[in-house]
Amino acid sequence: MTENALLDLNRIVPMPPAVQMTAELVEWELIINRYEQKEWDVYQQQLIDAETVCRTQTGFVGWHDWSIAHWGCKGNAYWIKPVLRVLNELTFHTSTLPAFAAFQTLSAQFTAVVLELEYVDTSRMVIGRALFADGDGCDGSLKWDALEAKALRHRLLGEAEDPNHRNYIIEAQGVH
Repeated sequence: MTENALLDLNRIVPMPPAVQMTAELVEWELIINRYEQKEWDVYQQQLIDAETVCRTQTGFVGWHDWSIAHWGCKGNAYWIKPVLRVLNELTFHTSTLPAFAAFQTLSAQFTAVVLELEYVDTSRMVIGRALFADGDGCDGSLKWDALEAKALRHRLLGEAEDPNHRNYIIEAQGVH
């Protein structure tokens, strides 16, 4: 089973092909950057063309803006692990921000479930817990140094975690 089989934001809110093309071209930039100017010019034109198609079809210039608008974060979830001894709980990381938009969409699709997202956001220096039900979300952010935030941060990050990455826990509970 691949890591994203447990949680794939692209399965919750699929990225349109025009947006995906801009993401793939950006990945090529690291490789193309080592080639001659002629190859670089061809790559740049392909990227401009892909961004034009993306903007026309989706209203977004590329993968970055689309991902933040539709997933709530810059890219897909990664470092996904089930929490041992706890049913329906995962830990995962995302870049820049918590995946609020994706979880609002997911909660609209599964209305008999309440989703709880606990997060550490080192970029904004906040920690919090968000609840999602019927497509609505409620975010309860705490300042980084608040007493409750320290306890939650310690539980979520633990001693072995890298504090430079965001660690999220999602728990799905049936509504009674």
